[in-house]
Amino acid sequence: MIEKILANSRYLILIAVISSYLVSAIVIIYDALLVIHMCIDLFVHPNLSPAFGRQLVLECIEQLDIFLLGTAFFIVALGLYELFIKRPAGSLEWLHVRDLDDLKGRLLGVVVVVMSVFFLEQVINWDGKRAILDLGIAEALMIAAITLAIRIHRHRPDKKSEDVADREH
Repeated sequence: MIEKILANSRYLILIAVISSYLVSAIVIIYDALLVIHMCIDLFVHPNLSPAFGRQLVLECIEQLDIFLLGTAFFIVALGLYELFIKRPAGSLEWLHVRDLDDLKGRLLGVVVVVMSVFFLEQVINWDGKRAILDLGIAEALMIAAITLAIRIHRHRPDKKSEDVADREH
């Protein structure tokens, strides 16, 4: 009885899957609306100054960043579904998630990209007065730590192959 309850409790993850998917859809649709608004504003009120060009580039980078975050939520939804329910038919091979550590690694990769985009935004908007070097050093240390964690995770031996090797000896 308890085993059946525990086996079926994996379907509770559907709450997280559906929520992650909804968040992904909301973020992507919202960002698409922002891009449309930005395009309309650009054509209705054109500004061809170099300063506006820099601001436009920054806004485009920010839009891409938001799309990346929406994609990350989508990957979480797919990964949780695959880990706890079943692998979706027709899913792309590069999206295959083997375990929670694999999913965390993918998310950490997105965090690195988001941090990089945030720093780029700060550099583009830098007025020469704020101490941007401290922020750059802090972000570089965080990115290095995250990258190291991802590399260590990817290079560790597979637990299943260790178990097989232990049984053979």
